[in-house]
Amino acid sequence: MTLQEIKTIVCESFQIEESDFVLYTWERSHSYARYAYFVLCRKYTIETQKVIGESVLMHYSSVQMGLKRHGELIETKRDYAFSFRVADNRLKQLKDSK
Repeated sequence: MTLQEIKTIVCESFQIEESDFVLYTWERSHSYARYAYFVLCRKYTIETQKVIGESVLMHYSSVQMGLKRHGELIETKRDYAFSFRVADNRLKQLKDSK
């Protein structure tokens, strides 16, 4: 599975444009999508945090922060948890079809 495939599915699941995904903004919809992307990249690829961060023009420390934040959000934000599960399920299907 490629980082681009994950990025596309996350953007669709969180209903944001791919062109907006790499914008350095902390707007909630964008940052939530990036957190999910970081988690799913770690789950479905063997890429390092450095490579994952560079794929969205961010530093690896942003990936570390996003991984931490994901744990908090999945428990407290229903909209985040729903969108994350949608993306995760689609990626599982894609993985199984390969």
